Amino acid sequence: MSHTTLPALTVFSFNSLSGAFEKVSSSVQALMVRVHNALANGIEERVREEQDADLAEATDRYDLEFRMRKQDRSGGGSYWSNGNNR
Repeated sequence: MSHTTLPALTVFSFNSLSGAFEKVSSSVQALMVRVHNALANGIEERVREEQDADLAEATDRYDLEFRMRKQDRSGGGSYWSNGNNR
């Protein structure tokens, strides 16, 4: 009789562990996605703030347009100045 209950207990324990590992795995994966998104958004925001600060330092309209073109050429232009709003 102990032979029949022992394998059932082992299978049940394995299934429980398997389910627990799946839950932990999905939780870790969700956490990694949230951390990645937070870092990516933070980097994008910092780059945007640096670009805005550079534009704010312009002394006149020509300097502003020069800085905007420079950002466009480097791929860091603002939304409205690089044609993404079409």
